[in-house]
Amino acid sequence: MTTSNLWLERIQAATLPALLPISALPSPEAALSAWNLAMREDPLLALQIMGQANRIFARRDQQLTTLDHAVAVLGVQRLMNLNRAIPRISPGSTAYRGLRLNIGDSLVAAQLMKQWFELRRLPWGESDYWSVLYHNLGYWALWLLEPQKMEAFEQRSTEGRNRTELVENLIEQPLTLWNKRLSRTLSLPPAPDCLSADDLDQIRERLPDLRSQYVAALLPLSHELAYQLRLSWQSPALDRLCKIGATALGIDDFRDRLKVWVPNAARQIRLSEAGSAARLLLAQQPSLSKAGTPAAAPLHRDPRLAETEDTRPPPKPEPRARVAATKPAAPPPASVTVATKRRALNPDVLEDARTRLRRPIDMTRSEIHKTALEGLQSGLGLSRIVLLNMHNGIWQATRTAGCSYYLLLRNLRLPLLNNPVMQEFSRRTAAFWLNDSNRDKGRQTLPADLLKAAADEAFFLRSFKVGNAVPFLVYADAKDDDEELNEHDYRLFRDFCADWNNALTRNPK
Repeated sequence: MTTSNLWLERIQAATLPALLPISALPSPEAALSAWNLAMREDPLLALQIMGQANRIFARRDQQLTTLDHAVAVLGVQRLMNLNRAIPRISPGSTAYRGLRLNIGDSLVAAQLMKQWFELRRLPWGESDYWSVLYHNLGYWALWLLEPQKMEAFEQRSTEGRNRTELVENLIEQPLTLWNKRLSRTLSLPPAPDCLSADDLDQIRERLPDLRSQYVAALLPLSHELAYQLRLSWQSPALDRLCKIGATALGIDDFRDRLKVWVPNAARQIRLSEAGSAARLLLAQQPSLSKAGTPAAAPLHRDPRLAETEDTRPPPKPEPRARVAATKPAAPPPASVTVATKRRALNPDVLEDARTRLRRPIDMTRSEIHKTALEGLQSGLGLSRIVLLNMHNGIWQATRTAGCSYYLLLRNLRLPLLNNPVMQEFSRRTAAFWLNDSNRDKGRQTLPADLLKAAADEAFFLRSFKVGNAVPFLVYADAKDDDEELNEHDYRLFRDFCADWNNALTRNPK
């Protein structure tokens, strides 16, 4: 018996785990719509719901293709029992880290396909969403079965190897065949036909408005785009994919439009377990995140550096001498996860600033910075902000807000020499959150002058890449606020900086 057959038997005999913890799901009786939203963003959980419903429905010689239909077939009580019986993946495991990244890729790919369907005025339904989402089912299964090997493949793919080729050598069959066998084993709808990488290279004319040809050509393209963008926004592989997409869709500025499509796709994903991986794509390149979080080491970064943004920011630490932020008593059911908001946060001002940054109108760099600083101060409630420019190998403060009485911040200078973290910030778009949980690690890796100027405050850092250059770095904290910066603030900060970065890219002068 071949290895792949043994793997299929293991999958068939085992109760597959889910990504979301049970605590992240409301009671289906209390909020079935919110529960359906959670399942849409945890495909591992959803595939078991759909598979169970299809096994029940099989006697009628029909197959379910939508989640709503599957939930209706199972009923609330059976749904609750099944949810309690499904094990969860340990957040510290290799499989969890890899799955969250790959599921994030697939969620973004599904949203990209939806936008492309709308662009061509083709109908898009829930069954289309699931058929697109499960295109990478074969990768997910291997992350569950062989996480160490898949982690090694991830590393080798960043060094230029073809990920699909590595996986197909492991399973000893084409990936499309492996996906179809998994779909049959798990009682899922059959995967749609797709064009191979060689077939995609042969596209010379716009695709006709025929759904089957459209899906066959663009389905693998959407997933490969999401994966390549997670690795880098500047690579030969991405150049090739953009050429294919431009030809297939008949759009000359395909790469530029990605900077609109990708943020739109990533922002549709609300749940942090998968969404944090998807939101990587909001920046120009994968971003650097918190230093010293032990639960999930990066897959392909220098171990001295902070953890990549493919993992969720560390949980909010116990405050040293501050009052914890008030937790909303009754969050809207559709949000599923509870977002802790500081009182200083003004969502209306923040959204207004983001809207101005997104407008496709000419703005000077000074106008962009002015709008962004207003959003950070009045919208996000960040009190001290420093913009640092690179000059002769040193980050130097050139513009500040709220720092009139803080000379160390106003005159901040951060040399790159002998500091790997700051060197990383100078090479690519990166983000960082220093807080109580990683402060000890931060003392070992961050410049002493930066820590001295911050004076034990939690703070955010973010570098900006415009074209091939990294022209500036922003520091921000919430000095004198009685509420700690938290995960919700960090997510908003990264999303806001992505809009800021995109505005600078559109208006480089």
